[in-house]
Amino acid sequence: MQALKDYLSAAGVSVADFARTIAIAPDILEQYLSGRAAPDRRVAQRIVDVTDGAVSAGDLGLDPRLDEPPSRDCR
Repeated sequence: MQALKDYLSAAGVSVADFARTIAIAPDILEQYLSGRAAPDRRVAQRIVDVTDGAVSAGDLGLDPRLDEPPSRDCR
């Protein structure tokens, strides 16, 4: 979770504000940041989206392939 901590610090965003932005309780975000819990895929995707990819799924301990856009190949 260091990437998320670094992002919040660099962006000057509080835990409470970021938690509100990704629609979770601040204490849950604190658990993620401390390593006591990990976000599920939906929350992880919101984190990736809100940080414009500065924090990746891999940074959150999830499969880094979640960072790739879905394939649009319709053959």
